Amino acid sequence: MNRPADFDRLLVCAIPRLMKYARRATATAEDAENAMSDMVEAVLANWKSYRPEGNFEKWCKLTIRSKARDRRTSVANRFEHIDVDETVIALPASQEAAAIASSIISKLASIDGGEEMMLFAMGHSQPEVGKLKGVTGARVCQRIKAVRAALLEAA
Repeated sequence: MNRPADFDRLLVCAIPRLMKYARRATATAEDAENAMSDMVEAVLANWKSYRPEGNFEKWCKLTIRSKARDRRTSVANRFEHIDVDETVIALPASQEAAAIASSIISKLASIDGGEEMMLFAMGHSQPEVGKLKGVTGARVCQRIKAVRAALLEAA
């Protein structure tokens, strides 16, 4: 069964107002665009659940809020596998700190699992790193823990 053309027209006409709502409902313009993309994908996938007598824009706004909340939650949960008792290296901004950071990055690149550690440190989730490297998220977690242990032992 194909989507009715009226449904598509409703969505296209509502996009500017929904984008304004998404900007107000999220912290950054990038988050707003992501929430809008997720909303459009969800609305098009679930068009059969829309009731014509209902409020289309309200349905879309609820979807935007839900998708934005899901993204915030997933970002917050990325760090759930980090042990609290691990040592954190903090360096003041300087040329010396940049040289030390560069040295650490080059050492990480040569260590087995170092690339996974760098990708994780750059904000990728463990399952995302796993997809990039062709392994499971659990294996990425194991490799990151091994790299951390090796770095702490060397420090």
